[in-house]
Amino acid sequence: MAAKLDQYGVHGQTTSHSQISLTTTHNAGTWYDVGISRTELDEGIYILRFYVDTFNAGASQYQSYTISEPFFWNRNTGPNSSARSTIHLSSLFYGHAPNTFTDPNSMFEMGILHKHGGVAHELQIKFTNTMTLTGVAGRAFYIQIFRIG
Repeated sequence: MAAKLDQYGVHGQTTSHSQISLTTTHNAGTWYDVGISRTELDEGIYILRFYVDTFNAGASQYQSYTISEPFFWNRNTGPNSSARSTIHLSSLFYGHAPNTFTDPNSMFEMGILHKHGGVAHELQIKFTNTMTLTGVAGRAFYIQIFRIG
């Protein structure tokens, strides 16, 4: 029996949505803030959706999408250590057939950097290849943020 909409917590609409366009050079193996810190998202459960069109940017991908596993964002409680939590990617690339990277987890990593003392949490990304992104075809990488609960 197929699950019905709203059964098991599946919802038909998001309660919030935002998009980030990466438009600079990202060196391989370096973590970069993507512009979302602790107080910029309400507390809740989120999913990230990635649009990857990087065939001229250092990773041969054409118009592909992938999503993250759900994760919890807590804006009200400061961490007690400086550590990074990984946000796992839960699907293979879909859309155009993947070229260089069939598994998104081998192309980039997402994480939340917790800063000791409650100063901030930062949403971060790290690529395995150096990428020069401009937001145009062949050099585009977008992150969309959906609050689901």
